[in-house]
Amino acid sequence: ANSDIPQIAAIRLEALPHPSLMGNGPGRHSSGWFKLDAVRVFTSRTKAGEPADRIRIADVSASYQSANSNVAGTIDEKLGTAWQNWGRLGQRHEAIFSLAPPVGPFTEQSLTIQLQQGDDVALGCFRLSVASDPSTFEKEQTRFELTDSKLDPWLALATAYAVNGETEQATKRFAAALETPS
Repeated sequence: ANSDIPQIAAIRLEALPHPSLMGNGPGRHSSGWFKLDAVRVFTSRTKAGEPADRIRIADVSASYQSANSNVAGTIDEKLGTAWQNWGRLGQRHEAIFSLAPPVGPFTEQSLTIQLQQGDDVALGCFRLSVASDPSTFEKEQTRFELTDSKLDPWLALATAYAVNGETEQATKRFAAALETPS
């Protein structure tokens, strides 16, 4: 991948359901299951044309993890775990990877993102995107926690607005949460 953004601070991986996949995916297994063992990021070459350099992934967070998985295992192979969607098949899932320090610019080089997974449990439909803002990781991590929580929906929405600095909208949603009967 090539990019004209000044730096890359985070990488988002979206596992997307699709009707062409068994069980609506997002994995290629007959049930729609996927299992991602490792994620590695490299520059395709240095500015001097040297071989690829591995880029350090400092942290990772996911919108969902099954009971037997840990997305942190995709960046720390010593944990012996993987990220998988068992328990929520056929649904969209996301993981965000923080690069620390941010890397770039990539005007003279490319970024290579390697996903290590088994053939029978590989992602079937996915999208990769990058962010230049270093605060993206923390915002997305908070969003994942709120989305997967058992919070009242109005309270979750209000909290999301507050996290994003939208005070007026947050106040309205907190008021709505207080008015909602238990």
